[in-house]
Amino acid sequence: MNDNIRINLNINGHYFPTTIKREDEEMVRAAAKKVDKLINTVKIRFSKGQLSNEGIVTLVAYQLAINNKRLEQRNDTEPYIERIESMIALLEEQITEE
Repeated sequence: MNDNIRINLNINGHYFPTTIKREDEEMVRAAAKKVDKLINTVKIRFSKGQLSNEGIVTLVAYQLAINNKRLEQRNDTEPYIERIESMIALLEEQITEE
């Protein structure tokens, strides 16, 4: 059985037909809704026509990229792994000295 479904996403008044995995539908729709909400927020903030649609979308992409980088940094386990390996080496050293 094919677990893919076809949906239409409405972002900024544009419809985007897309095929996704059925289990991803809620996440995909929530992501589209978030982008649409961010676009509307930027439109309101710059309601005096200070930004073109391209500028608005650029700011939204920038904001989402910053959020993504923050999540990447928060989930970076490398410093912890290095510290744990260092502690294990110290413990092994202490054990072999006894």
